[in-house]
This record gives sequence, C-alpha cells and structure tokens, in this order.
Amino acid sequence: MQKKIFRSMTLLVSVTLVIFASLVIYICWSVYRESAFSELETAALIAVDSSMTPQEISESLSQNEDYSIRVTYIQSDGTVAFDNQEDAEEMENHADREEVKQALETGSGSSERLSQTLDKTYCYYAVAYDGGVLRLARTRNSMLSITASVILFIVAAVGVLIVITTIISMRISDSVMSPIRRLVRRFDLSDEGEGADEPKEDSRVYEELVPIFDMADKLLDESHRIVRRLKKEKEKFVLITENMAEGMILLDSDKTVLSVNRTALELFNPDFDPSLKLTLADFTTDEQLWGLVNQLEGHSSVRGVITLDEHSWRVFANQTEYAGKYGIVIILADVTESIKSEQIRRDFSANVSHELKTPLTTIKGFGEMMEKGIISKEEDVKRYGGTIYRESARLLSLINDIIRLSEIEDGEAKALFEQVDLLKAALSCAEILQVKADESKVEIRVSGESALIMANKSYINEMILNLMDNSIKYNRAGGWVSAEITALESKAQIVIADNGIGISEADKERVFERFYRVDKSRSKATGGTGLGLSIVKHMVAVHNGELKIESGLGKGTKITILLPYENEDLDK
Repeated sequence: MQKKIFRSMTLLVSVTLVIFASLVIYICWSVYRESAFSELETAALIAVDSSMTPQEISESLSQNEDYSIRVTYIQSDGTVAFDNQEDAEEMENHADREEVKQALETGSGSSERLSQTLDKTYCYYAVAYDGGVLRLARTRNSMLSITASVILFIVAAVGVLIVITTIISMRISDSVMSPIRRLVRRFDLSDEGEGADEPKEDSRVYEELVPIFDMADKLLDESHRIVRRLKKEKEKFVLITENMAEGMILLDSDKTVLSVNRTALELFNPDFDPSLKLTLADFTTDEQLWGLVNQLEGHSSVRGVITLDEHSWRVFANQTEYAGKYGIVIILADVTESIKSEQIRRDFSANVSHELKTPLTTIKGFGEMMEKGIISKEEDVKRYGGTIYRESARLLSLINDIIRLSEIEDGEAKALFEQVDLLKAALSCAEILQVKADESKVEIRVSGESALIMANKSYINEMILNLMDNSIKYNRAGGWVSAEITALESKAQIVIADNGIGISEADKERVFERFYRVDKSRSKATGGTGLGLSIVKHMVAVHNGELKIESGLGKGTKITILLPYENEDLDK
C-alpha cells in the first residue's frame, strides 16, 4: 500500500510539476517578451524626444540599465551609421530588415529574429529618427529575469506539495520535504552566500529527485556566478574612479554628494565622508566650482577652468536625467601643463615676430633709402650695404635656429642614433673654433677620457660647439675655455667651463629660455639669436640627459651635462 501510494504520488507530482513548469515558463516568457518590447519602445521614445546622438543614447542606456541594450542608427538607404556592439562599417545594408521597413513607412516597427551579425536572438524595436531609423535591441535569453520568476513559482509549488503530502502522510511528507527545504536554503544568496554550503549528498535520498537537484545545482551555480561578476564589476568601477588622475563628483538633484573619488577629495576636502550623504556645500565652498554648478540651471552641461593650489583644472559639469530624476556629474582634469604650453607658444610667437621685425625693418628702411637715391655716396652705400648684409645674416641665422629647434622638438633625431665618442667630438669642436679663439685671444683646452654613448652625432657636435662658442664670445682677452670629458659609472659627463664675464644669479635661471639674452647689445654684435642655449637644453632632453649651470658675475661659467650610455627607453 505504501509503495502504491508512493508511486501514485510520484506520478501525480511529476505530471503536475511538468505541466506547472511548462505553464510557468510560458507565462514568464510571454511576460518577459512583452516587457522587453515595452521597455525598448519606452527607451526609444525617450531617446528620440531627448534629441541625443546615437552615441549619447548608447552611453545613457549603458549607465542606467543592468543589462545590455544594443543601439543601432540606420540611414534611410539602409546603411548602418552607428552600432555600439559591432563595427558599423563592416555591417551589411539593413534596408530589408522588417522593423526598419516598418519604421520608415509608419514611424515605428518591431520584430524578433536571429541576428546575423552577433548570432543571437534579439527583440528589435525601431523608430524614425533624424532622417533615418534608430533601432534598439535586447537579447531574448536574459536568464536572470526568467530564473527569478521560475524560482518564485517553484517555491509556491513546493508549498502546495507540502500541504498535499502532509494530508496523505506525515511520514512521507517529512521524508520528501526535508531535502527540498535544504534545497531552498541553498538558494538563499544572503549572508555572504552561506546557503551554497548546504550538503548535497543527503538531498538525494530519492532517485526521482536527482534531475531536480541537478537542475537546481546548475541554477545555483549560475546565480552565484552572476553575483560574483556583479561584485567584480563594482570593484572594478571603484578601482578605476579611485585611481584616476581626474577628479569626479556625483550629485543628485538636491546637490547631495552621492560619490566622490580620491582626487576630488584631495582637491577640496580630504576629511569629507561621502557615505554621510551630505550636500555639496558641506563638501566645498569653493566659489569657482559653485559658479560653474550654478550655471547648469537651464543648461545641460557647462565647462570652465578653475585654479587650485597653482594648478589649473578644467571642469566638465553635466546634468543627467533618468526616470524623471536628474543628477549632476562633475569631472575635473588637470590642464596646468596644457595652459603653460599654450602660454609658451604665444610667447614664442610674439618673440619670433619681434625678432624678425627688427632686422626686416632695418633692411626695408635702408633699401628704401637706396631706391630713392638718398644714399648715393660710395662710402655710404658700402656702410649701409654692410648693415643690410649683417642684418640679413642675423635674420637667416634666426630662421635656421627656429627650424633647428622645431626639428629637435619633433623627435626626428632619435632615428639617427649611433655610437659617439664624446672626447673626439670635443676635440673636433675645439679645432673648428681655434681660429675664432685666436682672434679673441682665448685659449681652448680639451681634456678627459674617451666616453662612448649612443646618441645623435650631429646633435652632440652642435651642442658642444654651441657651448664652447658661447664661452669664447662672452670671454675676455687672455681668458680660457675648457672642455672635460669623464666616463662615470652610469653616465658620461661633459663639463664646459670658462673664466669669462659670467652670468648673474637672476639671469642664470632664464638663460635657457628662448630668445633670452643676458647682454643684448653683445649678442647682436656677435650675431646671437637668443636660441643657442634653448637648443642645447632640448638636445640634452632628447638624449634623456641632465643639465646644470654654475656661474657668477666676473667668475666665469661652468655647464655640466650628464648623458646615459645606452638610452634604451627612447623607443618606448
């Protein structure tokens, strides 16, 4: 009798569960399908009304959905112009897609089919948008929603079975429900997932329950995998925001601080605790930031530059809206170097214009005087012609130095690196300058040891030649110029020294600036352009070297250069 009742109950429960599961799956699938199309339709209408670009629509949906929505923009001829999951240029023409044709004809359309591009079944909803078609799509196999619905119905079914089996037999009920209760506990993902530690062996006392528990194990493993993935995504987001160089502040519509990363905390309020959900006024009273935030009223985004601790920060403030609620995202990027570079560029342009204007004005003036016959005497023509020649030579030298400086900054020298002996380079430069040194009654000394480095030979020669030439120019009769080469343990050292007029402490900090001259009258008399030491500085930087200057008025000048032997990181 007991076996007959058990067999009858088993058959009844099995048939009931199959029918019930089929019905539940069908209902869940129907609800999910209708919900998917409804959500796609709502999202599409909101996106169209917001007048956002397809890229902005994609970013907005990815920020506010726990699942992936595919966004595609199709032109009226069927050409795919944008797709957030595939390369639009490689996608075929979509003019024959059912939902696209419906949208072009009636304003909207929908369909459900296997995507030829991604090999997944999608629910599509398309609307006419900006002369083409905006299409949103979701995959049909969102197991999270279906699993959640199935679990609820299974729990309900278990409850019904408890009542039925209790009426028939308390003993059978206890023996059957005991493993089922343990199964339910295993599906409890709370308390750090402790339900997953429930023993499996005791739950398989009945052969008929083995398939059910096998399915439960699979669903449980999938649930825990999803939970772990979500935790990793959250940790990844926190890791990125906390370690990004840019500052980030998230506010709600009441300007309550929802989140703030480490950079923003260090900028405004290191002791602020974002978990307290305080307002922006509690976080900072910086008038620059508040001014930009207040400008958001009536605007979707604003940008500006604020200054904090001698650093310039470009601020991007944007309003975001979802489900009738809006918040504010503030990003701060350090643009100090960019602004300094722009200022240097403007100063360089102004200096170049000034330096070119002076010789050109002289040449133009004397040329005009010669043309009109004002200068006619032979000695005047020779004198003023000489002035025109010297100014032309200085102008050409200036242009050549500017071109040279541009070539160095473009990094073209790195491709021409070869083995260079610094001692031989110094001796060669001394030989070139010997005649000039004799005319100036200055002695040239070269000493040291052979030091082989990987470098641009032309740059090294020009660098040493430039420094030694300056030492001769800014020297006095009976003076000396020395070049000493030393092979240190990790770097080669070049020391160019003289006992000339020297440089004041104030000028010493600026001699490597473009167009800066310590003695302008002497520089022009000797043809100086004010770019020589700036070129030297850039050449040292190209070789990853170090440059140091020691000088004093009337005490001479000593310039020390350290250059690495290999320069292995130049190709990186």
